[in-house]
Amino acid sequence: MKNVANVSSPLWRYRMRRIQAFHGTFLFDDSNNRDIQNYSYMISGLYDETWEKDTCEIIYTLRDPNKIFLDIGAWIGPISMYASPFYKKVIAIEADKIAIRSFIKNTKH
Repeated sequence: MKNVANVSSPLWRYRMRRIQAFHGTFLFDDSNNRDIQNYSYMISGLYDETWEKDTCEIIYTLRDPNKIFLDIGAWIGPISMYASPFYKKVIAIEADKIAIRSFIKNTKH
């Protein structure tokens, strides 16, 4: 049974989440992402494995620990986090300053 995110609660944004999805683990501290539009949509989609499903399936299928993964439009880092255990190195590119701040916080662990 999948975990269900309670995104309607005002307290949902203030906790650490470890989400197992798509053969990987996503770790988010909600307090790092309170200014991010569509964050709750992404979290809900990760819980039910619908958010970026095709992207995650391709990353997993093409995984190679000897190759570099390039994430263009890295946003707050979910795809970079997902790809990191499957590739030698991940290079992430993001232009939005607010997203970059969240990306840095999200990928510290």
